Amino acid sequence: MPKPFSALGDFFIHKSGNLQGMNMLHNEILQKKLGMKALNRAAAMPAFILCALLFAACGAPAAQEYPPIPEELLEISRRNREAAQPPFHEDFAKIVEGYMPRGLSFERDEEIAEILRRHFVSLPEGSRYRAARPGVDLFVTRAREDLAEEVLFLFDLLRYGYGAYEYFGGDDVFLPRRDAALERLGALAERVSVGRYLREILEPAFRGAIEDNHFQIHDITFGAPPSRAWMSGAYTLYRAEEGALEVAIGDERYRLLGAELRDGTPVEGVLPTLTRDGELAWAFGHFSGRPQGAEARSLTAFLQNVRTGEMMNYYVVLREAGGLRRSRESLERVWDLREERGVALLDSAWFPLGEDFDAFIETGSALRERPAAIIDLRGNSGGNGRISELWMIEYAGREGWDRMFAEYSMASRAVGELFRHWDMDIDRYRPLAPPGLWPYYSATIDLPADASGEGLLLVLMDSVAGSAGDLFAGFLRQLENAIVVGTNTAGTLVSNGIGRATLPHSGLDIIFGTGLMLRPDLSQFEGVGFLPGLWVPSEEALERALAFLARHGLAE
Repeated sequence: MPKPFSALGDFFIHKSGNLQGMNMLHNEILQKKLGMKALNRAAAMPAFILCALLFAACGAPAAQEYPPIPEELLEISRRNREAAQPPFHEDFAKIVEGYMPRGLSFERDEEIAEILRRHFVSLPEGSRYRAARPGVDLFVTRAREDLAEEVLFLFDLLRYGYGAYEYFGGDDVFLPRRDAALERLGALAERVSVGRYLREILEPAFRGAIEDNHFQIHDITFGAPPSRAWMSGAYTLYRAEEGALEVAIGDERYRLLGAELRDGTPVEGVLPTLTRDGELAWAFGHFSGRPQGAEARSLTAFLQNVRTGEMMNYYVVLREAGGLRRSRESLERVWDLREERGVALLDSAWFPLGEDFDAFIETGSALRERPAAIIDLRGNSGGNGRISELWMIEYAGREGWDRMFAEYSMASRAVGELFRHWDMDIDRYRPLAPPGLWPYYSATIDLPADASGEGLLLVLMDSVAGSAGDLFAGFLRQLENAIVVGTNTAGTLVSNGIGRATLPHSGLDIIFGTGLMLRPDLSQFEGVGFLPGLWVPSEEALERALAFLARHGLAE
């Protein structure tokens, strides 16, 4: 698809042999990032293109005019970028220092690593994904004494391998829970079924102590309560000339004065969105940052009749904006680049470990020069976060380090064994320093605030996108030319560097992160995730994004 070029402050895109105008004079992002580059291209255009422009201006029918991207939308995107790079908490260094692991010894670490090696369970032949869990017979029984030994081993494993062990309280929290688990186990019969051991001993030991969406034992997860957006599709609000939001109900128009949830909690009561025609608007709804049960499913809007001035309380039923779940086994490809109504669409479902993603990374430079593109991260369940980092470098054309997350990773022998299931290089995770220095600080890649591409980039994300999907969404929403559409991501990053082990007696699978990732301002991320600029139900995000681009002359 040809690159955009410009003349006299208007942007033109060549489509099917016709020149179509796009008035971008008031577009802060595209003027800055497209305008000067496009004008420079115009100055160097061959004579036949200049003649075509003159013919189009003087002799051809008037080109179709497209509305400029609203200033208010640009401001929404600007605030979204700023939220991606919060200032550091004033006591950040001191607080993070308290999360460093304590009391590690080479001797005990080697003992744990040897146990992991001895009980390593290879995946069945023909398993499509290395992340698949081996089957476990929950009805088989094990000696109570063996399971008690396993409980002791498990808590030592977490002390030596779990990156968020100290973050969630360390020994002060986990050792009493270990002792309580042993006491409960001691009250059971001499032989205990694996299923009962899982539900009655292990689950209570960690439930309420760990809120980490990566932490999992067999089929039990211990994630943070999910935060969700609640919206109504029945009404659309628009900004009136005087600045107030107004909504049509029946034959009357009403001005929104305020809103509250069922329990009386005041909320703004609206979320910026895109209509099905691609127009900037607002929908009744809210995002609370934490789940609020039944109270979240409706709100009372305080309205004033524009014509009569009469006040009215209006009850609005809301529904969860949702997420797009994809079955990994059903995917023919984990990513795809295609044309959708004249727009480049990069669809990324997840990033498998150990797979060659060079072709995916190279799409970054290809999309950078497109006048418009869409990246669809809905349902992206994560994987290898380094892939998205390399893609961002390719797209932005530069590297940069900043402060989207602060991170440390553990480097014990036990951690090395945890990665054997992922076909990763164990030697990378051998101890690199004396015990007190085993955890090392690093920083996730980030882009400078002025990083951008050539054209307009729409990013689609939802509440299923997590882990490396979270990370990719966080990178993308910092680009100056990006507008993020959808719902909040899952928020699955408090721990990273995901390891996996098989417990020695029960055979249960355990998955957890070997690193700790924190927002610089120490704000809650797990279960909350990154927020979009425009809130759109997940299943409708692509259609509305394409309608938005068509409305502004960037799609067929």
